[in-house]
Amino acid sequence: MDVRKILLGLGLGLLLLLGNGLAVAADFYKGKTAYDSGDFKAALVEVRPLAEQGNADAQYLLGLMYSYGEGVLKNWETALKWNTKSAENGNIRAQYRLGFHYYWGHSDVGWSYDNGDKDKALKWFTKAAEQGWPEAQNKLGSMYANGMGVAENDKLALEWYTKAVGIGDYPHIPAVFNLGVMYEKGEGVLENNKTALKWYVKAAAMDHAQAQHRLGLFYEAGKGVQADIKRAYMWFSIASYNGHKPSSDNKDMVAKKLNTSQLNEAQKMSTNCLESFYTDC
Repeated sequence: MDVRKILLGLGLGLLLLLGNGLAVAADFYKGKTAYDSGDFKAALVEVRPLAEQGNADAQYLLGLMYSYGEGVLKNWETALKWNTKSAENGNIRAQYRLGFHYYWGHSDVGWSYDNGDKDKALKWFTKAAEQGWPEAQNKLGSMYANGMGVAENDKLALEWYTKAVGIGDYPHIPAVFNLGVMYEKGEGVLENNKTALKWYVKAAAMDHAQAQHRLGLFYEAGKGVQADIKRAYMWFSIASYNGHKPSSDNKDMVAKKLNTSQLNEAQKMSTNCLESFYTDC
């Protein structure tokens, strides 16, 4: 037996496999580029064959196209089919999207929470969460905190919220706020208003209006911090500016407790906080 021929054959086979892999990657990149530019028909030409060959990224993108009617007729059942295939092939975005679908009970006629399948939602959120997807981790925390489709478990909620926050510079903002709530209410952890305040401050600095509202309440009541009615006004004002309607009423009520000079100062504090991107608050 000629060993050189065997090695040559193996080498050619490996090159063919690598070549095919490179071609698949290039084709998907071409399809994704077309999709991002809005050329959905060109994207479909590249993406569909790859999806049919089992490429998880292509399956996910094809599912999106059917979800929104991009380059194809909108068809939720077909979208669900491709999204499921992608999720089963390990695509983390597809897993989260599938969990979202089952949680909210989506169909061609719209959304219906009562028609959702919380067991399947839990399954897919968990798969995505275990792969490190922050949105899924936060959603799992919410499900356990509120007993939605699963037995209420504050310790597990705290665990998933903490994972969603992570250790990086860009934590999942809703999870940061949710940790504040857990410490404020003493759910899954000993009640600690100072720690709650720390998480609310962090979320508020990332434009989270509910956290800003909570800070207003904390400063108004002296909860976990020395009472400061001007700072309470500042946070209510900022939360109101960011679309939190209850804060508008709170701002007006707090304003009545301030004299003209104090109110002008509080308004200036609000402006400084916003214009400094929350570094001077």
